Amino acid sequence: MTRGQSAIEYLMNYGSAIMLIAIIFVVFAWMGVFTTRTADYCNPGDGALYCYGVKATQGALELTILNNKPHNINVCDIICDGRPTTESSMLPPLVPEYASCAGTGVRVESTKSASVSTLADSHGVRFCTYDGKTPLAVGEQYRGNLYIVYSGTNDDNNGKARVSVGDILATIQP
Repeated sequence: MTRGQSAIEYLMNYGSAIMLIAIIFVVFAWMGVFTTRTADYCNPGDGALYCYGVKATQGALELTILNNKPHNINVCDIICDGRPTTESSMLPPLVPEYASCAGTGVRVESTKSASVSTLADSHGVRFCTYDGKTPLAVGEQYRGNLYIVYSGTNDDNNGKARVSVGDILATIQP
């Protein structure tokens, strides 16, 4: 009788330890600890904006933005720049502040998506750089800040430009 009891205790102790290790492994795998991102992606940082379809070249950056806000928006500019932001505008240095972009830019209707692109040297600042001036070579990856400058058509900000700060991983294509 005691042999059976000790065998069951042995299996229960080691079985629960193995089960705990398996659960921890699954949680880490779900969090992405064991994977590295090599595919291009973007995260606008705003919980109601989503982006996908990232394409970066030495002359342009293009992505598709999905607007899950309850109102339409106008996207004035998209910038990827690795430098720290200025405290007043939440934008990288030398990027001018946008007073309003309610009537300009790309209109993205609520619950719809639209393709948005910007050209290099927008406002005199190169995009997808770590220092604001040195362009990346074809095949290099940019991993850093993504700034989406937009205005809501019916929000409480009276048409003033807002800045959504997120992150992006983009491989420079020819």
